[in-house]
Amino acid sequence: MGHDTKIDDYCSFMPSVNISGEVNIAKSVYVGTGAKIINQVEIGEGTIVGAGAVVSKSLPANCTAVGIPAKPVKFNGDVL
Repeated sequence: MGHDTKIDDYCSFMPSVNISGEVNIAKSVYVGTGAKIINQVEIGEGTIVGAGAVVSKSLPANCTAVGIPAKPVKFNGDVL
């Protein structure tokens, strides 16, 4: 975990997650195994980051994001 990272309550981080500095992670976020979160992004409340995803841009609340780079594929359970 890098410098100046802020993590709110009830977040879950699986093994081998890498977080660069100046990241803001809201409440109830789940980050899957091996995911990478790049410097200066925000992850909204209730968001799920899939295993192996690379988050290089901020993610909104209540979405599921996967891939390299991570992109939302679901919002509130609705598949895009």
